[in-house]
Amino acid sequence: MKKILFIILLLIACNDSLSTENQDCKGEIIGGYCYGCTDPNACNWDPHASRFDDSCIYIPEGACDCDENVYDCLGVCGGNAIIDSCEVCGGEGAIY
Repeated sequence: MKKILFIILLLIACNDSLSTENQDCKGEIIGGYCYGCTDPNACNWDPHASRFDDSCIYIPEGACDCDENVYDCLGVCGGNAIIDSCEVCGGEGAIY
């Protein structure tokens, strides 16, 4: 009886590890496995990917996020602060 229960549990566990029916795989499903970027630090990380396919894309050099934004003079990623005519970051410029 214990052997039968063990075999049933083993079959269920094996089937669940290959199942991709309820997953939102962004890559290809081959042999029941979801292939994609498995690195959570990448811009295109696929949390459903179970197999790495060498497709990871990272933040471009000089950018501060995956949308290729850059830091403004206040250090805000994608911010719009600029150095004004008086060389003040985020300043109002010359006021007369």
